Amino acid sequence: MKLVLLKNVKYGTETMYEVTNDFPIKWYTEDGYIQLSEVVEVEFPMLPPEAAVTAEVAILDKQVTKVRADAEASITALEGRKQKILAIRYEVAK
Repeated sequence: MKLVLLKNVKYGTETMYEVTNDFPIKWYTEDGYIQLSEVVEVEFPMLPPEAAVTAEVAILDKQVTKVRADAEASITALEGRKQKILAIRYEVAK
């Protein structure tokens, strides 16, 4: 993998980016980045696949829990609005 250190001029942040045929350095430098380092070739020793799968499943479980809680809160709010409308209609009908 080819990596380069670039600086976002607008925000002043320095970030490492992968350089590929699809994303050459020119693409970044035309978009407000300046090159801070030479391009380097890096090989990352990979972790066992089961470690990544376990971590990904744990993150997905947390996301499902959050989405479920958000949906329940939305449903509760909608049900509350419905009850208010029904209560107003009941009071008007008296």
